Amino acid sequence: MNNYKPIFYNEKLLFSREEKNGYVLISLKGFPELREMVINRTMWEIFLLCDGKNTLADILDIIVARYNDVNYETVKKDTALVLSKFARLGVIKWENDDDPYIVSNEALCKSGYKIRLIREKDFKLLLDYLESVDKNYFYTFVQYLDTDYTDISLRAKIFYRLEDFYMLINANDIIECVVGISSNQSAVFKVANLSFISNTKGIEKSSFLLSFLCNTYNDNVLKNVLKIRAVIDSNNKNKHIESILTQVGFIKETTLMNELGKNHGVDYFSFYYN
Repeated sequence: MNNYKPIFYNEKLLFSREEKNGYVLISLKGFPELREMVINRTMWEIFLLCDGKNTLADILDIIVARYNDVNYETVKKDTALVLSKFARLGVIKWENDDDPYIVSNEALCKSGYKIRLIREKDFKLLLDYLESVDKNYFYTFVQYLDTDYTDISLRAKIFYRLEDFYMLINANDIIECVVGISSNQSAVFKVANLSFISNTKGIEKSSFLLSFLCNTYNDNVLKNVLKIRAVIDSNNKNKHIESILTQVGFIKETTLMNELGKNHGVDYFSFYYN
């Protein structure tokens, strides 16, 4: 992993400004919901070291040498957190698009399966999959709109990280399931919303993918959430969806009547973080 080379894409920032005590104020393009962010001096130094020449090992050695009161493992962990989260926002890129922090699951890898987050280069793969998937088992939650997943809209979702897509891929590099999730946080609400599960027929596989998402989601987002929510249209249930949610650890919070129209309600399911 230490031979990977990260690259800081300064053009992804609207601006950066030095503040007191070494802090830096930055504003990200394409993420108005985040507004300005204040990052510490060490984080900014890590960005500046990501010049496409320094390897990950080089960066770790430089930071440790500068701050000799911090041990190597702490620097390694903090650097991984910074690079992985800002890579999700396009601020950090990796040489040859090889991101060492892209998620995978070793248990399923033994059977030829892998799980990963959709990246920009996966756009066409995901688009083709969504256009060909069996709609009888493609479950959409209340937030889902067909118009949000056309060619241009889907590309924007991936490029600007407006929505995350976790996919389960078999040994033949064929997608077997995709789960979409978005986090439109405000100063008040700290919730991520499921948008769809592409294959509810294979309960075991879709449950595994959703479980993996829930267990790793806060490790891969810039702002942690308190819960993941699944809002089910009472007129759009299938026999598998509630089983998948409860098997993963979602609990039914409430039912709201007439939310989508007269006699047309919704059920709220949530997965809580401690």
